[in-house]
Amino acid sequence: MRKVSRRRLASTVVDLLRQFPLEDSARSELTRYLQYATGAKTVELNEQVEEELLAGTIVRTATEELDTSARSRLNQLRGLK
Repeated sequence: MRKVSRRRLASTVVDLLRQFPLEDSARSELTRYLQYATGAKTVELNEQVEEELLAGTIVRTATEELDTSARSRLNQLRGLK
């Protein structure tokens, strides 16, 4: 994700989809990164466990999505043919 603006937002909501819950240390590190990437002072992290995800993570904000799931990667590879 890219830093969206130099002005800081008060807060932002981020949806996180993973096959397994994050450990506390990883959650803290991700929250700090998302504060930097979005320019928000605080980040509300809505973590959702999606068992159908084989690997990877999907991160969604109001304006952007970062999809590193295995399904997304396979679809990208199929598009290269």
